[in-house]
Amino acid sequence: MFSLIDSEGRVYPCCHLYRDNHGNDERTREYRNKHCLVNVTESSFAEIWNDRKYQEKREILESVKPSSLDYAPAENAPVIFSIT
Repeated sequence: MFSLIDSEGRVYPCCHLYRDNHGNDERTREYRNKHCLVNVTESSFAEIWNDRKYQEKREILESVKPSSLDYAPAENAPVIFSIT
């Protein structure tokens, strides 16, 4: 697991949840706000990485088996994280 930190310091668990290939329209901003974990100006990165929210994301990913058809690149993150 890795992080994406945007230019304003908001931390996301991956580029898909940031929608890095989208513009900055209202729908994309709402999506980003929904999946932003925290801002690096509010906590150290070590605190963010070890925070409950990040731990929950890692627990979800621990159950994913790379050989499973359910495991796929970022474009399928909605399946893994039940994103609507």
